[in-house]
Amino acid sequence: MIDALADIGFSHWAQLETDCPTDSVENDMRTNLGYIRDLAAKRNAGNG
Repeated sequence: MIDALADIGFSHWAQLETDCPTDSVENDMRTNLGYIRDLAAKRNAGNG
């Protein structure tokens, strides 16, 4: 998904529907955001 968005030049906000396995929306959103940011950073560094 990260590659597809970058390949078309997308640079705006994206809304992702994610699960809440811990029943703490705040904690799960923090975890999910960290994961997505890590994927984007790896892709931008040429490692993804």
